[in-house]
Amino acid sequence: MILDTRQLIRIKPCFYYNQIYDSTFSMNMHKHNTLEIMYVTVGDMTVEFMDENGAKESAKIMQGQFVLIKPNLTHKILFTQKTTSNILNVEFECRSPLLKIENIFFANGLTATFPQSAQLHANFKDILIFNDTCNFLQAINNLQEMLKLDFSEQQFELVYSLNISQLLINLTLCEQIKSQYNEGNIYINKAVMYMQKNMHKNINLQDISNATGCSAAYLEKIFKKHYSVTVNKKLNEFRIQKAKHMLKDFSSLIKDIGKTVGFSNTQSFINNFKEITGLTPNEYRHKERLEYKNIHAYEKSSFDEKFNNFLTFDKGIMIMGQPLTEFVNDEYANSYLCEIGETITGRNAAEIKNKHKFLFVNVSEDSDLKTLLDFSDALTKKNLFDNFIGFYIRGENSEKILEKIKLIHRFSPYKRILADIKSYPPPREIVLAATDIILTEDELRLWQENNDVNVWLKQKYSESSLTDSQSHAFPNNFGGIIYTP
Repeated sequence: MILDTRQLIRIKPCFYYNQIYDSTFSMNMHKHNTLEIMYVTVGDMTVEFMDENGAKESAKIMQGQFVLIKPNLTHKILFTQKTTSNILNVEFECRSPLLKIENIFFANGLTATFPQSAQLHANFKDILIFNDTCNFLQAINNLQEMLKLDFSEQQFELVYSLNISQLLINLTLCEQIKSQYNEGNIYINKAVMYMQKNMHKNINLQDISNATGCSAAYLEKIFKKHYSVTVNKKLNEFRIQKAKHMLKDFSSLIKDIGKTVGFSNTQSFINNFKEITGLTPNEYRHKERLEYKNIHAYEKSSFDEKFNNFLTFDKGIMIMGQPLTEFVNDEYANSYLCEIGETITGRNAAEIKNKHKFLFVNVSEDSDLKTLLDFSDALTKKNLFDNFIGFYIRGENSEKILEKIKLIHRFSPYKRILADIKSYPPPREIVLAATDIILTEDELRLWQENNDVNVWLKQKYSESSLTDSQSHAFPNNFGGIIYTP
């Protein structure tokens, strides 16, 4: 069979993310015309939806499982556990307006060769839930990584067709979760749940088989059939997936992470991590840090509760000392500096959300961590989860500032950190730890471009400077302008 790229290219990826959530996340019921895939790599997730008869239903998606959500299905996701969950998402739409995305997803020339595909298409009334029994996680990871690369139109068509083909094949071969399971599936589910709950312990094949109620030999046999790997290899894959999540906390030690996920020594952790990911834990962390600094909140979109208004933070414009009531109606400023404890009325919160504006919290080198957490929670309760994107830290004591940055990373690893240091050049430790450095005009001219960090310009406010800034030439990693009184 010849791969029909023209047909596969109709399956258009329109949105994707790899996001961490916790129980503070809030979303309203919504619908969209895209076919959505959500994969739970850490924790769990509940999908609430309205079925075709208008009845409210819910389904829990566990770690190692994924869900397909039908276009135009009214739904929302929520997280009830106190621990965090990590979700991979990809949404697809059809490039041909006369065709339905679900039809070309399940009934193209490739998937039509698999009998399971027609059955899945027939069953796709609202959502489909799967156990990842055919390395679907690798396929969705590969697709997300491929979408970040820069290809010519011809290159993209070929590379994307290969990636979407692999994703469709793996999805078709994965085990759909139904009300009835055969005996082998029951043992697999029990084993997976036991491994996920006990991966931090020194468990082995015999422990896992005892917990599932079948012999070690039979468990090994059905694991090789479903996952194409041994039980021990699958256990290590779960451990490495959890470790990748923990490595996003940049202050955690490699040896502590390895121990927490169940490896007996650091070298064993490093060896297994590299075998599965192709990188050492340190290399993976460095890759994540650069992506976090240079891409997060700049080139990626976030979403609000309605999930149909997309927020993109490109370049910041902040006017120091600007009252909140002026900020919400300002045609230039898109970033506001909140003082800890500042009251934001419901009306102002609604204006901030509706006009897609952003909040930074002002932090001193002596700010108390509990006070920061309490204020962050207050912003979240105002439904400003996505608009609150970072912290602004200034001071003279580099050691205190560095300590504060590390603390913030621990409880809020995906928020931006703008560091305003009185001395120039800023200490290298601060440049490495922060996501953004604030410089004066003279300092910016001296600055040797370093793409490991974004730079903001700080200058005196005037009507002319505000207008002139719109046509100013800035470096590629320019983050924005802060106007001071």
